[in-house]
Amino acid sequence: MKTKTKTPRPYLNPFEQVAELGKDTLVTAVKEVVKTANPFAELFTNPTVKEREKGNNNFTELDFDKLNKQYDEQDSPDLEVIRTQLKAHYHKRVQREEEEENLKEEQEEQEEERQEAMEEQQKAQEEAANAQPLEAPKGKIRKNILGGARPKATSELPPELKADAGRG
Repeated sequence: MKTKTKTPRPYLNPFEQVAELGKDTLVTAVKEVVKTANPFAELFTNPTVKEREKGNNNFTELDFDKLNKQYDEQDSPDLEVIRTQLKAHYHKRVQREEEEENLKEEQEEQEEERQEAMEEQQKAQEEAANAQPLEAPKGKIRKNILGGARPKATSELPPELKADAGRG
């Protein structure tokens, strides 16, 4: 009779698998990003190498590296002009954004100062209103027809007394 022995399965560490997958993905992702970022890179590769791999040897080899260098030298002045323009535009945009931020900050500070001044003024008014002493209420003052206040009887001179005025 045969006895079955279990062969131990290799232990697969999930962290190692994830790390390997990440490395593979990183390599392929970088290649894909370069292809998508520079779609014309395929046009500037050396086509003679591809033709030689196919077995076609009926042509003279061109030095594409030399041609690319010459094209780069021709394009470099134009690229420098464009770079300087971009730098100038970027600098202007950054300055404009900084000025706008400074203006906003100044406006906010002024608004805060206004609010504080308004609050202080309101507090002063409230204190002034509360600080007034309460006066005893005055009664109604009757006015005569002419519109002036009628003098009270106590303010008049006392009546004159005449001799034998009351006897008759």
